[in-house]
Amino acid sequence: MAKTDFTAGDGIFINTMGVEKYKPKDYFISRALREVAPTIWILLQPLDTIFKKYIFLGSSPVKLRLLILILSSCSLFSTAALAGIVTDNGNGTMTDTSTGLLWLKNSSCLGSTNWAGAVDLPKSLASPACNLADNSQAGDWRLPTKEELDSLIRGPGAPQMICSGDLCAIYNPAGENPNAWLTAQGFTSVQTGYYWTSTTVIDNSGKGWTVGMTYGIVNTADKISTLFVWPVRSVSTVTGTLSDSATASPLADTTVTVGTKSMQTDSAGAYTAIMAPGSYSVTATKSGYQSRNATVTTTTNQTIVRNFSLKPMIPVTISFTGAGSGTVSDAAAGLSCGSNCQNNFAWSTSLNLTPAPLPYSLFTGWSGAGCSGTGPCSLTVTALTTVTANFIFDTAFSVRQDATPYIYYPSLQNALDTTAGNAPLLAWGTSYAGGLNLTRAIAVKLYGGYTADYSLRTGVTTINGRLTVAKGSLQVDRVSIR
Repeated sequence: MAKTDFTAGDGIFINTMGVEKYKPKDYFISRALREVAPTIWILLQPLDTIFKKYIFLGSSPVKLRLLILILSSCSLFSTAALAGIVTDNGNGTMTDTSTGLLWLKNSSCLGSTNWAGAVDLPKSLASPACNLADNSQAGDWRLPTKEELDSLIRGPGAPQMICSGDLCAIYNPAGENPNAWLTAQGFTSVQTGYYWTSTTVIDNSGKGWTVGMTYGIVNTADKISTLFVWPVRSVSTVTGTLSDSATASPLADTTVTVGTKSMQTDSAGAYTAIMAPGSYSVTATKSGYQSRNATVTTTTNQTIVRNFSLKPMIPVTISFTGAGSGTVSDAAAGLSCGSNCQNNFAWSTSLNLTPAPLPYSLFTGWSGAGCSGTGPCSLTVTALTTVTANFIFDTAFSVRQDATPYIYYPSLQNALDTTAGNAPLLAWGTSYAGGLNLTRAIAVKLYGGYTADYSLRTGVTTINGRLTVAKGSLQVDRVSIR
């Protein structure tokens, strides 16, 4: 090979044909402009090869300075960080296990457009478009940054970049270009042209950064240019299993909602949600079970495990017997019944049932579910439960003198023996055993047939015995004597 002459300020352009000289203004190799020719090999041969094979130094001080310049530049180069193995997820996505980024498998499904369109297009991407089966929703996908898209072509066996700061060059002895390597990893439709990134050139808002898939060149382009779009997701994983609290059995076909994404658990009660990093509410719901929820916060490439044990909902029936009225309640559990009722409570819920008779009634006791006595009943719900509360009329209020205030008597005879006779006596529409005797010189009006709370008059008062008026007078209405 003939000796090549250099002058001050010249650089070198090394290709398979040998050494050519160029002015820096012609071929300034930077991260922005490093795809200048298919044959470029910049300072990547071993230094002894460069100097012994290609560069012949004489005694010229200019040539010596050139050698020093070359040595100084080479010492600054370092190998860029490499991405990890790319994994095909079988749902239209590929995962870079080093960065944790999730990429669309079909790299040109969204076609090509200008920069503004490239930023917007991924936002509407959702399963099942582009053969996606990952339950992704609109808003999950985005345009990658310059660094993210550049990192995708740094995997083991891929065309490698050697960089010093912003200066980079291709070293690819295997002769394999990025698009070919990415296709070999399982990506489809990887184009040989440039792809947009979301990164704007700092000192020129009309330009955006791009990555070329022929030589791995990171370059700039006017934002009105038409380039390819390759969506990406920053992902984290929320996973777990659901089981029955009572039996510890897995709960299949249970709805789990993470953020706005809903899915069903499998036969083992397991679920998995691929999410963008952030904070999410996780809710588990199944018919017949108490719902559960939690909040998780994830970061990129992180897996959060959130298991749930759901309590089955068990019916508790409260039934009422007796002629009286009353309520059964447990304020803490949200239970309040004034007649036969059924409420569902989560397995292992503790109840404290409290009886409360209404006016003119008495609570006489419990039956069922182990409850007894006339006080509150405490129980734990573990199976179908029925509790019966018995309320009767309180005969202490069976007769009322319609005066102000009211005066109550436990029986008709007691009323006749003590009333002053200045107001009518009202009696329940029920039967009274034994005879009735008026032995005082007073005028008494007796009106029968009232309900126990005296709000209605719908019946007849029955006296099962003789009625004797020895003194005074007795006027009756709706009273039957038998």
